[in-house]
Amino acid sequence: MTDSEKQKKNEKNEMNEKHEKQEKLDEKDSKEKSESMKKGENIEQELSNRIQQLEDEKKELEKLVKRVAADFDNYRKTVEREKDLLIKNSSRRIIEKILPVLDNFELALKDPKLKDDPFVKGVELIYSQLLSLLEQEGLKPYNPLGEKFDPKTCEILLVKTDDKEEDMKIVDVIQKGYFLNDVLIRPAKVVVVKRGEKDE
Repeated sequence: MTDSEKQKKNEKNEMNEKHEKQEKLDEKDSKEKSESMKKGENIEQELSNRIQQLEDEKKELEKLVKRVAADFDNYRKTVEREKDLLIKNSSRRIIEKILPVLDNFELALKDPKLKDDPFVKGVELIYSQLLSLLEQEGLKPYNPLGEKFDPKTCEILLVKTDDKEEDMKIVDVIQKGYFLNDVLIRPAKVVVVKRGEKDE
């Protein structure tokens, strides 16, 4: 084998080695790229999972905040209702004690002989002012004269017989009833008609 042939053979071997080395390098690069891509995909998946987890946590926190806000609103309304009820009940106790005073005013002012008396007119004014003040607090007088008897709002003190009148009609109110904020606090005391029965 001549020197030129040896040289050519060596060059060929060197080229083959270079080519093999390049292939190995390319294979290594390809492998590294593939692993890098896998890692990238794994990181992306982890990030996606973490984002989803944070979004779920955010939704749960939003629900919790809404629940707490609703509970607080319900608590506030309950406290306000209880406060109003306490005020109304304290008003009711005082007003119930004043009702006999109103009755006495009405009895005193019923006498027609005293109608033109200046003193009586002053008493009428005081009575009107007191009644107006109580009405502002929610008091409403209840006079069922001429109505049919209702056991929920009236109490019978006397029964009269009259075949001309409607059965159980109220023909006289002995004592007015009263409502406070649409709740009955005293039934009206009444006289009713019964057909075909004697006076009791």
